[in-house]
This record gives sequence, structure tokens and C-alpha cells, in this order.
Amino acid sequence: MKRTPSSSWKKRSDPVTAYYGYQKSVTGSCGSVSADTDFVVGLPKDYVTSEFTDNCGAQVTVALASDSSKSISATVADTCDCAPGAIYLSIAAFEALSGGSLDEGVLNVTWEFDFNAPAVDIAPPSSSIDATDIAPSTSVAVPTISSSAVPIISSSAAEETTSFVPETTSIETPTSTSSYTAPASTGGTSSDGWTNTQYLTGNALFDAFNFDTGAADNAGAANYVGRDSGLVYTDGDGNAVIAVDTTEYVGLRNSVRMVSAEQLDVGFMMIVDIKAMPAGCGMWPAIWLNGACDAGWPACGEIDLVEGVNLYTQNVVSIHTDGGCSVPSTLTSLANAVLKVPTTLSCDANVDPASCGWNDNSEVSYGAPFNAAGGGVYAVSVTEAGIDFFFFSRPDVPGDILSNTPTPSGWGTPLVSIPNWECNIGQHFQKLNIIINTNLAGTFGEGVWHGTGNGQTVSCADQTGFGSAFEYVTQNGHAFNSPWVIKSLGIYKQN
Repeated sequence: MKRTPSSSWKKRSDPVTAYYGYQKSVTGSCGSVSADTDFVVGLPKDYVTSEFTDNCGAQVTVALASDSSKSISATVADTCDCAPGAIYLSIAAFEALSGGSLDEGVLNVTWEFDFNAPAVDIAPPSSSIDATDIAPSTSVAVPTISSSAVPIISSSAAEETTSFVPETTSIETPTSTSSYTAPASTGGTSSDGWTNTQYLTGNALFDAFNFDTGAADNAGAANYVGRDSGLVYTDGDGNAVIAVDTTEYVGLRNSVRMVSAEQLDVGFMMIVDIKAMPAGCGMWPAIWLNGACDAGWPACGEIDLVEGVNLYTQNVVSIHTDGGCSVPSTLTSLANAVLKVPTTLSCDANVDPASCGWNDNSEVSYGAPFNAAGGGVYAVSVTEAGIDFFFFSRPDVPGDILSNTPTPSGWGTPLVSIPNWECNIGQHFQKLNIIINTNLAGTFGEGVWHGTGNGQTVSCADQTGFGSAFEYVTQNGHAFNSPWVIKSLGIYKQN
């Protein structure tokens, strides 16, 4: 039997904030799947959670604080993971109170349980929906977690709101072990001696990674969430989709950072076939490798295979180390890439974190143009002889990559080739975890918010009208419906 709310819970006479949240076929805390047209409400954790469902189905009257004659009745169906006391309303319920518009974003309301109204049975449907298996209905749709609506905070307010602000500049890699077993090789050994040891697609890709949780590093506006968040799933073509939450107003926006369970040492090549990537102002997606050792970053090296921000159309590849690793002056003038800081040849990130990074000259190597071209393939080989980067737009992907017998000797000149002349590769790059993440705003995106470059011709400040990346990210969820769509990730070892 449903427990009757106590008299102390009967009415919230003090105004509280009400947000709105899209449902997107995601199961709420009460175990039901609601539609945007339903009149449902998410209450604070004091009243309902996935473990405490006694109030699920109860009727709640929500009224405007400024005019109590304007009220609606809504069914309790979810938790609002919000600021203390705040609630969220479904789209239909919010519009009924706001006069048919979402433009206000938030409403000041009072609410109370309606003891005279019968509770609504909102038991889970007979065929439950697993958010990780929801495929996009049109092109790439992003499932939204409606219960993640949280209050707006400006970048200045963020310094005082400890519950939403990163407390450290790094995220601990999960210590849990993975039971993942690499699938059997699907290709033979290439004429260059490269043999496939892992070929990851769809759910197998997710199985090979742990998921970091918590506020993002680098002052990002992202809040990393787990695999069960509904933001990672396999689409109808078997591609791995990694999305960002699109709730309109948030304190930090839910996103994903995946860290490989296995580590790589020198003597491997990684090839990533990507159909689409996150693109747009405020986005900071990356696929990179980071050395995990007791000495801490960057002692065991970092290799950035895919990285950029905002409206960039040109990818950035880079390496970062501690002292003792430099690149030759010949790498300041390349046919297909430009060294970002040509006056610095040392890769010591403790001295200059922007050193040893190169802009790809191709304007379809990143962002929206990359997606429009059908994506492409990125590759990096890391051997004692050096580190080589490659990029191929979709029409130019070599056949030996498609047949899973990669033969770099036939790919032409690498985009960037870093020899071992002034950098001991095996010494500076160890225990490398693969990381796939979408940070938001942050030091990189914020740093160039008012600028152009890397193919971007108009600043995001001018494009959006927002003075900071953080404010834009936290107040415009509809703009973040551009996920990673990864066809495959392969690891190869050389005989």
C-alpha cells in the first residue's frame, strides 16, 4: 500500500524553482516511462528515489508563486536531481503553467500533495526499456536524462557552488577491474607486420572501458556519468554512440569520459574509424592516450589523436611529456600540418602545455565538416623508432584499413612523424590508457571562446551572444545533440 505523505510534507508554501525536462523514453525513478505530453513531476530526493517509491503516482498540485490561481495537477514519476527543494516538470506541465512557452526556462512555484486525488498506477511497462539499447529514430538522436535538470549557475557563481564545481584538476581512474576479453582478430598480419589484437565495435567497445564519474577536470562544465546513464548505446548500424545530456538548464552538463581497462606500452598502433563526432560551441571532445604512473602527469606521456573545441574544423594532434623530450626543427615546417608553437621544440608540458601540438591543414579533419564528409579514420603508431600520426577523410580511407590489415608503408607521408632522435619514446610513453571523452567549455574552450582559428572564422561569443563558454553550455541543452558515433577502434602489434 502506498504510504500517505506526512503532514509536514503536505505543502511547500515557500516558493521553489521548477525546471522542465524532456522525457526521451528514459525510465524515471518510479520505474515508468513518461511522454513529454504527460503531466508528470520530478520531486527532490527527500520525497522519491529509485529506492524509495512510496510517493510514486501521487498527485501534486503545482501553482505559480505569483498567482496561485494558475495551477496544474501532475503525477509524481521521477526524482529531480536538482538544487535543494527544486522540482522539474514535464514539457506539457511546464507549458501549461508558463502560458505555452519554454522561453522562461524556470518558474517560481509552490506545490503540495493532493490527498483527495487518487494515486495513479505508474508501474513499469510490461516490456521494459533499456536506455543503453535505444537507437536514434532520425539520424542520431540523443537520449536525455530528464531527472538531471539542475539549476543555472553563472561562471562567477560556480566558484561558490561547491556541489557543481570541480574540486580537483584531475579525475581518478576507476580502480575496478574489467572482465573484458579481447575479441578474436578479424584480420591477418599485414605486409608491414601489424597484427590485430583488439577490434572493438558497439557494446564490445563499451565493455573494454571503465567510466569515470564526477565533475570534469580543466574547469570543464561537464559532469561525467556512468554507462547506465543512457548516454552510451549502440545504434541500429552497430556503431557505438556516446552522447551529451540535452536538458536545457543545468549546473554541470552530464557527459561521458571512458578510460580503457587495459594499458598499452610502446610497440602498438591504434586506428579509430569515426562516423561523427561532437561539434559545436562549448564542445571539447577528444580521443587520447594518457600514461598512468606514480610520478603523475605528464611523466608517462600523453598522446592526443583527436582534439579540438568549439567550431574548429582542423584537428589538433600532440604529444606531452616531462623534461628531456624534444622534436627536431624539421617538424616546424610540414606539408600537411603546422606546429602550433614553432618557437618551442621541447615537449615538456610543465613548461608549456601548448608545445608539441600540430594543426592538421585539412578542414574536414574535425567538427561539422568532418561529420558532413561521412567521418574518417585517425591512426597513430607508437614504436621505439617514433610516433606517426595519420588522418584519412572517408573517401580516402585505404583499403588495407578496411580489410583490417593496415599497411602504413603504403599510406604516404604521415601527417606528423616524430622521430626518436631527441626523445626516448619507450622512456617517455608508458602504461598508456585510451581515453574517449567529451569535456565542455573548460580551459581550452573558454580560452578561445572570443577567438577564431583552426578553420573557425567567427568566434563562439559572436555566434551565441554568450560571454563565456560555461554559461552557454549550462543554459543551452538543445545545442548539445551531436554525439560521438564510432564505427570501430582497433589495436595492432608489430611482429
